[in-house]
Amino acid sequence: MSIGTKALETLVASVAEYVSNAISKASYDVTVQGIVTAVLPNNRYKIEIKGTAYTVPSAISQTLAVNNTVLVLIAQNNWNTKYITGKVG
Repeated sequence: MSIGTKALETLVASVAEYVSNAISKASYDVTVQGIVTAVLPNNRYKIEIKGTAYTVPSAISQTLAVNNTVLVLIAQNNWNTKYITGKVG
């Protein structure tokens, strides 16, 4: 492998890492699926998303139950600002 090829591969890997990091921190809405694990007072639910439990308020009028799959909107990719936007199925 030539020095030029190795340099190019290193540059490409660095750019890919930078882009991946920038995208993960970008401010855009993200919608993920989660599972209701508990029903809480005041239209809030305990939701498991990717193995982590969150307390999430619901923006829908539909009553949810444990084991329902829901859509959770993460506003501006800020995990401190999230709410349930729908039920799947």
